[in-house]
Amino acid sequence: MSRLPDQSKLARIQLAGMLSLVITVVVLLASYFFYQQWQDYQRSRQALLQQSRQHGQTFLRTWGDDAVITLDTLNRQTHSILNQRIREQVDQAHALAMALYQAHHQSGQPDARAQREIVAALRPLRYFDGRGYFFIDTLQGDCVLLPTTPALEGSSLLDNRDDAGTYIMRSLIAATHNAQRAGFASYRWYRPGDKRMAEKVAYARRFEPFGWLIGGGEYVSNVTGDLQKQGLGLLAQMRNDTRGGFIVLNQRGQLLQDFDSSRADGSTLPAGLLQRLQQAPAGSFIDFHLPGLGDNGHYTAYVGRMPAWGWRVIAVTPTLQLLGDDSKLQQSLGEQTR
Repeated sequence: MSRLPDQSKLARIQLAGMLSLVITVVVLLASYFFYQQWQDYQRSRQALLQQSRQHGQTFLRTWGDDAVITLDTLNRQTHSILNQRIREQVDQAHALAMALYQAHHQSGQPDARAQREIVAALRPLRYFDGRGYFFIDTLQGDCVLLPTTPALEGSSLLDNRDDAGTYIMRSLIAATHNAQRAGFASYRWYRPGDKRMAEKVAYARRFEPFGWLIGGGEYVSNVTGDLQKQGLGLLAQMRNDTRGGFIVLNQRGQLLQDFDSSRADGSTLPAGLLQRLQQAPAGSFIDFHLPGLGDNGHYTAYVGRMPAWGWRVIAVTPTLQLLGDDSKLQQSLGEQTR
């Protein structure tokens, strides 16, 4: 009679063991299933993130390349804009000289008086924010008017050369040997207040009544500077619908423009970041973090170059925007797991 309880107890223990084994197997199978699902989810997530990042980088590269193309277009217009500006100024000076000549000629006054009045009228005139001035020379190379160096007036400049060996006066005279009796000449000359010569373009027109040429010029670097300011303004307007924008560095690594114009505290980009951007290969992508800014302060930049001006034009966008809308990512992952 004493064996019955032992058998009943043994049966209960066996049942409990079997149940424990079944439960363990079920838990292991369920864990394995959910682990596989989690692994599939992570792989899908990483694949979608990578795909989204590639699409975002393609957009960022296109946006940055478009900015460089815009600046290159401005740069290619440098000489045409310069020529147009100079021609307009010289044409006005020529018209003024002709009006004074005709007034004196019709009244029968001597040419010497007309010449003095023309020189006196053109001497104080300035253009291009006071940088430009008019000069008068004879077709034999004698200086009649040179407002910046009056001591040379009356002397011959026919053998005057720049630091590259160009005969300046001879090139000006040669520029007027055509049907239009006018033309452009390029040479190098001293910038105001600078002991070094710089590239300059001049436009000269013959003034037939006195055998003169009337001309004016401008330094190429001045026009380039004006176009660079215009280019920076265009980049400031080329913002997308995020907090992105453009960082512009010159060839010395100095910051010309920051991508975030909303920082009213006057702060600038860290020196370490500027160094990274300056040293990064053109066409590369850089991720960086700026504490205190929106979008978690994480940004992705595409490094472009504008060789003509020695600039680095860097397109910047928040990394979250580069990866796309997270809700869309979650929806896409949900569709794949169903």
